[in-house]
Amino acid sequence: MSHVKELQQWYALHCEGGWEHGSGIRIETIDNPGWLIRIDLAGTELQSEDFDPIVTTTNDAGWADIRIRDGVWQAACDPVGLDAAIGTFLEWARGFRRPR
Repeated sequence: MSHVKELQQWYALHCEGGWEHGSGIRIETIDNPGWLIRIDLAGTELQSEDFDPIVTTTNDAGWADIRIRDGVWQAACDPVGLDAAIGTFLEWARGFRRPR
């Protein structure tokens, strides 16, 4: 399954009562250049879970800074790192699946 499709499913699973009205997922470009992904964790099964920050400096594999800040999982990454960043979130989130 593609990372985007799985992220869509994660989002849809959490749109069941109000989370989506004040929270959500934002993906935007930044001027480094690169991407910024923000996923609100409040009101989800992930809100109290630990995430070890990942910081990769510029090299052949690109760069990324992924961490939780103020209840928001966020990843800033290089222009070709979007899929990998989404995959990092999904791999972490799979460990805490919300019951259907």
